[in-house]
Amino acid sequence: IRGEESIVERSDDGFKVNGRTVKGLSGSTQDILGLAIRIALSKVFLPVVPFVFVDEPFAGCSDNREVNGLGTLASAGFSQTFLVTHSSLGDSLADNLLQI
Repeated sequence: IRGEESIVERSDDGFKVNGRTVKGLSGSTQDILGLAIRIALSKVFLPVVPFVFVDEPFAGCSDNREVNGLGTLASAGFSQTFLVTHSSLGDSLADNLLQI
């Protein structure tokens, strides 16, 4: 999503990305990390659940990062993705769109 390969690990001090503590990452990068962890945990602990539900996962991201994140969600292997957002960037990827 960030345009670079990242290795995420958990240590006694918390999560690290490429050996650096997440405390030094920007808010949008932390949001992206949270999304990646959510996808991974869903795949590991809920493998039979065919969908993922995310609420404003790209709120602090630039348009470029949001598009990359949407691509990640689309390719994550879920048969359905429920995305709640104020952004219109995801509209072009949606099979079904509900606007309130």
